[in-house]
This record gives sequence, C-alpha cells and structure tokens, in this order.
Amino acid sequence: MLVLRRVPHRTVTPPAPCAAIGIFDGVHRGHQAILHHASTAITFDPHPLKVLRPAVAPPMLMPLHHRLKAISRCGIRTVWVIPFTRSFSRWSPERFVRELLGRRLGVRKGVVGRNVRFGAGRRGSVQTLKRLGRLCGFEVHAVAP
Repeated sequence: MLVLRRVPHRTVTPPAPCAAIGIFDGVHRGHQAILHHASTAITFDPHPLKVLRPAVAPPMLMPLHHRLKAISRCGIRTVWVIPFTRSFSRWSPERFVRELLGRRLGVRKGVVGRNVRFGAGRRGSVQTLKRLGRLCGFEVHAVAP
C-alpha cells in the first residue's frame, strides 16, 4: 500500500478514482463497509480534536501505523494522510471539497459514512459534500450505519 503524507499543490496523477474519507480510528465494521467501496482512503492525523480541543480529545483506539495496516486489509491501495493543523481546520467545507478533494486529489467518487461532518465548525454534511461534489465533477456515496 502506498502511503502519501503531503498534500500536493496541484492535481495528482493518476487522480484518486474512488476515495473513502474519514478518520477511521479502530477500523470497525462501519469503517470497513466504507473502505470496501473504495480503492483510495483519505484520513487525517492527528485527530481533529487533538488539535482543536486537546482537553476533550478522545484517546485514539489505534496508533496511525496500526490504522494504516487495518485500512490496507480492506483492499485500499493508496492512503492520503492529511496533516490536520489549526490552519487546515479553518478551511470551509467549500474549500475542503473544491481544493483538496477536487483540485489537488482529483477525487472521482467519494465514499463516506452517513453522519460525516467536515470543514470549519463541522459545517459540512453529506448533503454539502454531495452538492459540492457535483459542482466539482464527482459523485458521493454515503454508506448507512
């Protein structure tokens, strides 16, 4: 499995054909259902709460290297580990979808859990992702719990 840890400044070649998006801590059955629909995974490290509210951040179930092995066992060939920083946390849902997923990673299809939240203030939802994905030329599939 190829693990990529730097966000490219321009669209990668080849683009991410079908990307599962999430933290995937624990890689439980729900995560596995999402990952089995994709060939690429996009995850974040450290956990967003570790950066934004460290006093209430949950302990991680798996360190990153274990999480990557578990993701690989789901058939994922490439994982983008996006560094979660305070600056990145301020990206709007629109910027996250257009710039990261669309322009930089070239996502053609996104797969997420039905309760996904993303972007500054967790303002983005599955509906937001689907709407913005259509504008960027990709579809989004939400996997039921």
